[in-house]
Amino acid sequence: MGNCVTRCYECKHFDKYYTQGLQKFNKTKFGWCCMKQNHVNIHESCDQYVRRPKRKIRTWAICNCLNRLLTELTEARKMIEIECSENNENESDKM
Repeated sequence: MGNCVTRCYECKHFDKYYTQGLQKFNKTKFGWCCMKQNHVNIHESCDQYVRRPKRKIRTWAICNCLNRLLTELTEARKMIEIECSENNENESDKM
């Protein structure tokens, strides 16, 4: 137990900051510590560490993840289709 590593990102008093991306919010390496009342790095540690309880993955979380992956695949497919149609137009213009 003496070698136990306590990092802020595992503490229940820590709230991680997020930035808004195109399709989701992206995690940052900083957050707010409710005990220190200050901004902290996710790899810091302190005396008031309390491990955050583990949560089970819910069905809706899996559905959200699959939905995000399908959206990314759809966008990639659209880009490939546009590139193929541009290549076909260029070839027909040459003839």
